[in-house]
Amino acid sequence: PGAAASHRLDRGAAEAFDRPHVLDTLLTIKDATPEAMSKLSSSGGQSEKKKGENENQDQDSGEEFDESLTVSLSRTGRFALHAANGTLGEALNDMATDLATRSALAQGDTKLLLAYNVAVASSMALGYLSEVWASSSKARAGFAVLWGLAQGFRGGFMHLLAPDRLWILFIFVFLDKFSGPLGQAAVDTALLTLIRRNGGGKPATSSSYRLPANGVWTLRTTLERLERPMCQLILLTFHVSSAPGWLPGLLASTSVLFVLHTLVWTDDSLDSPEASHVKAE
Repeated sequence: PGAAASHRLDRGAAEAFDRPHVLDTLLTIKDATPEAMSKLSSSGGQSEKKKGENENQDQDSGEEFDESLTVSLSRTGRFALHAANGTLGEALNDMATDLATRSALAQGDTKLLLAYNVAVASSMALGYLSEVWASSSKARAGFAVLWGLAQGFRGGFMHLLAPDRLWILFIFVFLDKFSGPLGQAAVDTALLTLIRRNGGGKPATSSSYRLPANGVWTLRTTLERLERPMCQLILLTFHVSSAPGWLPGLLASTSVLFVLHTLVWTDDSLDSPEASHVKAE
């Protein structure tokens, strides 16, 4: 009888390789032979291996699709122009505020730094909630407008910033840290839309040279990291505490118009291949 039971278990394990649903039933039998359990483990391992290979193939397909996106030279030129402007207006205001705070610290006054930190903590929490609650394209455009107004206000009244005017610093920093991440996210969304729209732009001819989309986006990240050091260097070189009041607002307004044009005023259907074919005809 024991040999017969072992034979039935071995046969059941072999059938479980072809019928995976039998596996759960066989695992409940405590007196299974080592040969039967070995066959069951082998079948389960092969199933997991096959599943992992399928997942890796799916991931590879997605990566190949992303890497296949290229951008035309004309579209790359537009991207570089708007990426260079980016958040340059905000960077000028930030460096002017940082220089004023450092000057106060050098004189032993820590009130500005305290007001700065309180404004940062409160405004960034509010900014995070705002970005979570509203993440549509129109919401991004609205955040960009708010960000542009904040930069224009800060640039126009930056000359009033002084160690004995903590309320001005608090308002400046609160507006910056609240609207800054929202405005930067809106600019980045518009730049990504510019790259992806209509497959990166149609080439003038079939032999037109195109650039990888990942390489084009690297330009944005490089320029973004250079904005604040470059603005600080300019202010220190010319021995001024802040930029002209109209300059940050002008740069920010240019970025806001770009965001509105890309996310709101431009219809994606006009960039589709069908629309382009009809327009050509």
